[in-house]
Amino acid sequence: MKFFLVFLLVTVTYFGQKEVHGFFPPLKCKDNHIVFHNKLRPGSILEINCLEPRVARPYLRHFHRLGFNENPYKIILEWQSLSGKFTVKCNLSHGPNQKFYYNDLQAYSDKASRCGQLRSWIAKVDGIWFTEKYAKPEGWVFGWKTR
Repeated sequence: MKFFLVFLLVTVTYFGQKEVHGFFPPLKCKDNHIVFHNKLRPGSILEINCLEPRVARPYLRHFHRLGFNENPYKIILEWQSLSGKFTVKCNLSHGPNQKFYYNDLQAYSDKASRCGQLRSWIAKVDGIWFTEKYAKPEGWVFGWKTR
């Protein structure tokens, strides 16, 4: 019996949570977050329109109008609903008649359903900036397209 417990402990340690999911209940995992910030200019409105694939239904639509320097808009991706490859795409726009835009922004993508992931997107006048860690400074990734 002692050897079986040692074998089981080694197996759990080696293969990790996913492979031995049938032996033990799943561990609680932190949810993943997509966060949007509007750092454009005073009076500007950032329109955020995202589609999140769901297990129980085809898609969940997230639409929000975020004012300049308002509290960030967060989309919480519950780790229980993630399975395999998971991608959230968003359309961002701002300006008069939504003149400035970026469509099909891959706001979140994960091939292994990892826990506690952050995807932080910052809209600025010169483009869209990004970071994956709160302590890490954001970097420029895309320029705005114009209509």
